[in-house]
Amino acid sequence: LNLLRAARDAGVQRFIHLSTINVHGLPPPPNANADSPLSFVGDFYSVSKAEGERAAWQFARENKIALTVIRPACTYGPCSNAWTLTPLDRLRRGRPVLIGDGNGICNAIYIDNLIDLILLTLKNDAAVGQSFIGAEGRGVTWREFYGVYAKMLGISKINAMPRWFPLSIAIMFERLAKLNGYPPRVARSSIDFYSHRVMFDIEKSKRLLNYSPRVSFEEGMRRTEMWLRSEKIL
Repeated sequence: LNLLRAARDAGVQRFIHLSTINVHGLPPPPNANADSPLSFVGDFYSVSKAEGERAAWQFARENKIALTVIRPACTYGPCSNAWTLTPLDRLRRGRPVLIGDGNGICNAIYIDNLIDLILLTLKNDAAVGQSFIGAEGRGVTWREFYGVYAKMLGISKINAMPRWFPLSIAIMFERLAKLNGYPPRVARSSIDFYSHRVMFDIEKSKRLLNYSPRVSFEEGMRRTEMWLRSEKIL
């Protein structure tokens, strides 16, 4: 809201609000897309982002701001902490990174593809008042996603844990949260994030913006590895 107020006062013509695919719930509904309803139940991060969207839309209506919402998926590539540096660190430490067989859908997006989508929304009036999924529409699994990083590191085995184990821990933290009033350190929705099989639909981006991810998953990971080696992280 502070950013929107500043934008209004400065006469900004177009405001792009970056949200997350998590606002659709964990697990997301089957055939989840940009027009799927927001969910206000789940982990603290996802709910706070949904609340942020709701506040942004209300402010935009009341102040006639040209608002567009983009909900990025797991954005990897150069300089990405959450989906490049952290996965590498966890693999190096031998931490379990997969739940079950690792066949949950990752919904990864390479940073350049996300930037392309953002630029398209800035240039196209059809994007005003609309929301879009910042994903690639590819069924990359977590095993495939972490597998590429493992190959970069020369690791042959990716550690996994059965779904019941983190689920039982999440239930314990959720019960504890009811007693102390703090958000649980691990929530069941976090487990669903790594195990659901929903691939987000990006048809709306294709139809309204003529969006098409120009960097393939293989090429995105190749560029990521080049950056990691240039920075001597690998």
